[in-house]
Amino acid sequence: MHRRRQALVLVPLLAVLLTGCSGAATPSAALPSPAPTPALPLNPDALLVQIRSAGGFMAPEYVFRDTPLASVYADGQVIVRAPDRAVHPGSLLPPLVAGRLSTVQVDALLAAASAAGLASGTDASYPPHGAADVPATTFVVWSPRGITRTSFGALGVGAQPDDPAEATARAEAIGFDGLLASLGRSVALAPYRPTAVRLAARPYAVTDPAYRRDPVGWPLTWPLETAGTPITPGSPEAGRCVVVSGADLDRLWPVAAAADGTTPFASDGRRYALTVRPLLPDEAATCP
Repeated sequence: MHRRRQALVLVPLLAVLLTGCSGAATPSAALPSPAPTPALPLNPDALLVQIRSAGGFMAPEYVFRDTPLASVYADGQVIVRAPDRAVHPGSLLPPLVAGRLSTVQVDALLAAASAAGLASGTDASYPPHGAADVPATTFVVWSPRGITRTSFGALGVGAQPDDPAEATARAEAIGFDGLLASLGRSVALAPYRPTAVRLAARPYAVTDPAYRRDPVGWPLTWPLETAGTPITPGSPEAGRCVVVSGADLDRLWPVAAAADGTTPFASDGRRYALTVRPLLPDEAATCP
């Protein structure tokens, strides 16, 4: 019965997402009829839906670079993490792509989140079951009640919980996760170009000859040695964090796009390894 109810919610919505941008005429009777959606936030950059994966055993550089799996905003913009290239080292810039949903698609997506119990207005957290080293998956959903954050440890991995209510919540979340992942097949996507990035510069320390690269000249006028603020005060090896935007980002972006994760950047006679994190529309242009 639970699977049938979930299918009735998700299948019509998936049809809208897959056909909404196809250009084909769709009879109005074929569209789902969710309950009227309340007025969305006036700020076009307000976050409506987001899925994040965090935790487990991850290096500090990965944590700094990590981005949400998918984000949807009040103006319909959707930003999705695309697969990185399958060879090591990966690209310096996280592979983010962006597109835009229609109003119908946004309304249907919020209706599905509500049907999956992810917009109740009450935050919830479920522990992992037998898989402590697996990241947790967190759903962030807007509703008139406010922002709801629901976190599942080891979602879809490990032992099933004994509590039937938690088992149902996990099944609903997995269904919604798969639905949101399908957004990449429902809209035209292009590489995401942020208005600001958060950059970490650390002393270059790649010693494996297989991954040594010729240094690339730092393209900006200010030196990396004194830029921004220390990531860990008193620990120079942890590097420094700085936010880059405006004309500086225009100069840095094509250089960073051509680099990989082991490319050294030369600034004032020293070499640095960079970690670059594009900032999303709802994120503050500050260092953590």
